[in-house]
Order: sequence, then structure tokens, then C-alpha cells
Amino acid sequence: MPSRKKAQGQARKAKQAAAARCIHLSQLRNDYSQDDRHAALNLYVEFNMCKNNDIDDEREKVSKMIDIVDSIYDKYKQFNIHQKGLFRQMLFAEGTECCVDASTETDLTKESTIEGLSGLVTLILTIEVRDRHNEAFNQNIINEVQARLNDIMDCPRGIVKFFHRGNPCNCLHEIYYTLKDTTSRTALCWGCKTVVGIKEMSECSDCKVARYCSRKCAIADWPEHRKLCKLIREPKDTKSESMDNIEAVD
Repeated sequence: MPSRKKAQGQARKAKQAAAARCIHLSQLRNDYSQDDRHAALNLYVEFNMCKNNDIDDEREKVSKMIDIVDSIYDKYKQFNIHQKGLFRQMLFAEGTECCVDASTETDLTKESTIEGLSGLVTLILTIEVRDRHNEAFNQNIINEVQARLNDIMDCPRGIVKFFHRGNPCNCLHEIYYTLKDTTSRTALCWGCKTVVGIKEMSECSDCKVARYCSRKCAIADWPEHRKLCKLIREPKDTKSESMDNIEAVD
């Protein structure tokens, strides 16, 4: 792993070399035809208009996002290979720009930043999962996307890493290695809502999504979590609903 000083030097050189052709800044490259750019841009604009809603209820917000992503994917799958590539590039470009604007750990944990990036990550993950499985939107797809979304969005380092790996430019190189050197992997406890080091946490052994910092938090959250646990478990899962399904924390 390169040192922070070396990483910063590499990032500066990359920015200088790619300033005029940085994909995350220009977004629309000249090697795409006008028709490809037009189709991808129209769907990109449609997605951004749809996801900017003022819904306060969390469950309704999640349901609305699922509907939006499903609708966008139906149109995306009609694209040719160039249009698909350009559309994904646009999504990663927007996420990269958001991370560059935020840049610090404090700014990356702001609710407005998280909400803005959550829709992008959800759509990108849905495209990846549905393309891989070649299936219609179903509960299994939702489960996989939700689990991966939680892993990415739980800490600033995970967010930056996701867009750093997905975008061809090096604009997030310095930010990512700075966070990697100065922060540990964290996650939000579903019980007390405290951010805790992920190595100190346990997860629900049924859904593999909910995480807790202690057995006390798991027990306290169980009456509420058992409702969600039913929805995100595999449909074929026949395990009984009991507190034994929450793995203990030492």
C-alpha cells in the first residue's frame, strides 16, 4: 500500500495530466456518437428528476426509490452497449463529483450528502446485480442490493472507495488513501444508532443485513427488526423468528 505522501503525489500528477480530459468532469466523451450521448443523457436527467423527492417517511422513500430504479432499468436494458456504458459513466461521474465536493470525513457523513449518493449507488448496484442474474426485479435482487448498499454507505471510506474504483479518473485517489490511513471501517448500529468499528459488531444471522454493537441493542431492536427481517430474508428461508438468530457479541 503506498504511503499517504506518495499517494498525494500520484494524485497531483494524475490531475495535472488528465485535467483537460477528466471523465468525471467532462462526462460526455467525444468517442460516443451524438445519438448515444442523447439517449444516455435523457435517461440520466430523468433519473435525477425522479429521485429528487420530498418524502419524509423512510419506508415510503425506500419504496419510491425501488419503483424509480425499476423503471429506469427497464429503459436502460433497451440501450446498446455504448449507451449503457455512457449512462453508467454518468452515474459514477456524479458520485465522484459529490465526493470531491465533500472531500472530508465530516462532510461525507452529512445527511444531505448521504441521501444524494444513496440513490446513485442503489441504481448502479441494481444494474450490476440484474445484469449478472438476468432476472426481473424480485425480493432476491432487493436483498442483495440492500446488503451491498449498507456495506458501502455505512462509512465515508466505503463511499469513496466505491466511486474511486468505478470511475476511470484519479480524482478520488488522494481522498481515498487519506481516509484509509486515518479512519477505520465503521458501521451504524441498528439499535442505538451509534457509529461503531465494524470489527466490534455482530449481524443478524437470518438477514445478514442488520448490525449491532451489543447483544443489548439487538434485543432492544428485535421487536422492530423482526418485521424487516421477514422482508429481506430469502423467501425459501424457514428459520423460526427468535432472538437466537441474533449472533451474540463477546
